[in-house]
Amino acid sequence: MEAFLEYNDVQAEIKGTMVPGRLKMTDQNIIFKNSKTGKVEQLAANDIELVNFQKFIGSWGLRIFLKNGTLHRYGGFKDGEQEKVAKFFKSSYKKDMLEKELSLKGWNWGTAKFNGAVLSFNVGSNTAFEIPLHYVSQCNTGKNEVTLEFHQNDDTPVSLMEMRFHIPTNEMAGDIDSVEAGRYDIKVFQTFFQLHGKTFDYKIPMSTVLRLFLLPHKDTRQMFFVVSLDPPIKQGQTRYHYLDKALYDDDFGDSDTEKEPDAYLERVKAEAKERDSGDSEDSDSTDEDFNPDKNRESDVAEE
Repeated sequence: MEAFLEYNDVQAEIKGTMVPGRLKMTDQNIIFKNSKTGKVEQLAANDIELVNFQKFIGSWGLRIFLKNGTLHRYGGFKDGEQEKVAKFFKSSYKKDMLEKELSLKGWNWGTAKFNGAVLSFNVGSNTAFEIPLHYVSQCNTGKNEVTLEFHQNDDTPVSLMEMRFHIPTNEMAGDIDSVEAGRYDIKVFQTFFQLHGKTFDYKIPMSTVLRLFLLPHKDTRQMFFVVSLDPPIKQGQTRYHYLDKALYDDDFGDSDTEKEPDAYLERVKAEAKERDSGDSEDSDSTDEDFNPDKNRESDVAEE
């Protein structure tokens, strides 16, 4: 086994951006030297609590969590180096380099957990993203909201300024019907659909529908059917770009197991059968019965 590993083209995460540099791992320390500033960051082997590998954009990287609660991440490793690095951590630090599984669902709701000096936002059992708390410059709280403001990194053209977390109350976390803006009956036609409510009625052209979404609710018992509109509908001075309806399991019927027939469908079938019956009676006549000049010939003969 090699006494040390050295990589000249990796990056370290510093204030939300990946900074290029050189990484050297020995049995005593992990040393990173910033290629731009020349600053050296050193982690002692005895301070390492756990180590993971996780996927980065186009590569994989190391996630090193220290006993004091701080988090360090290094990216830019090649695929063929993963087994080699894992063996080095096992032999030198007696640490298993396990995979840090990330949530790829894209959900914007989950559970916020604090682990040392790191805020982790989890969706289910997997992590969606992590925020080292030393990146945070200020934290403000509102009625149902927490706002995090971040230190700015002058070395990057784009920086994350702030992030807001909405914390629902018990009433808001329950059934969606408790926070609906209104209840409407929906009628769908070929070129438009109509919303009929107690106070307002809307006739919405199909040409204004941009997209349709079917989104799962976190309780797994219902789905949200969302309609995106452009231009939006207006109610007073408020514009609504999206319409949503909560759908439960009972709303997804199975046509193969329906016991009661669809009245409209039965009526259409009856009308079609009646038309077919009328056509068959008319088909009993032949082409010989149709002679528009027959009456004219009779008139001439009488003259």
